[in-house]
Amino acid sequence: MKRRNIVLVCALVPCITLLFMVFAHIRIISDSTKESSSGSSVPEGAVSSNEANSGGDIDTDSSQSENGNSGADLVGSPSSDSGDASNSSQSGSGSSTLNQGDHTSSTVILDSDIVIVKMIAHSTDALGNPGYRLEVTNRSNQTIAVVAASDFYVNGSASDCWCYIELKPGATEEVFMYFFGSVIGNNADVLVNVEGTLEIYNESTKLVIKTHRIHID
Repeated sequence: MKRRNIVLVCALVPCITLLFMVFAHIRIISDSTKESSSGSSVPEGAVSSNEANSGGDIDTDSSQSENGNSGADLVGSPSSDSGDASNSSQSGSGSSTLNQGDHTSSTVILDSDIVIVKMIAHSTDALGNPGYRLEVTNRSNQTIAVVAASDFYVNGSASDCWCYIELKPGATEEVFMYFFGSVIGNNADVLVNVEGTLEIYNESTKLVIKTHRIHID
């Protein structure tokens, strides 16, 4: 009987040991599963979704600020150079840019039912040709051209004059009417006792509508 009990105990010991090992193995697996699930939230060195969103908002605001500044830098008032270029383009028609400001005035030299012409300055262009800066207004209901005829005199001497400008109905434009400096001198002061004829053409038919004799002291 005693021997039988010893054999039974010896048989139960391995079974108990095996059960203990199985239980311990199951517990280890359970613990490792918990650790893996909790540790996967934010790995070391990674950025959380909240931090990523927060960082993105800051970058967006700063980029908008930078874009706003760069946009403001692009907006500016026109430079004075562009204004000078505009004045130069208006003052010459076939002639070079004026040396403006030599002798400025405003004198009506022709006033008719078709056109009014004002002499607003006399000066020289870049080539030294003396002449007059004229402001011409078309009072008619047709497109016209104002042209200098070939009978101009400067202080009693015949002198070729150049002037041509087209005007739509109601338009006012500027033109530089000039004489050849190589003939009469490269100085606006030579323009004394100037007289001649301005011809008004219908631009469509090329026919002369009127001619007007002008005189500028």
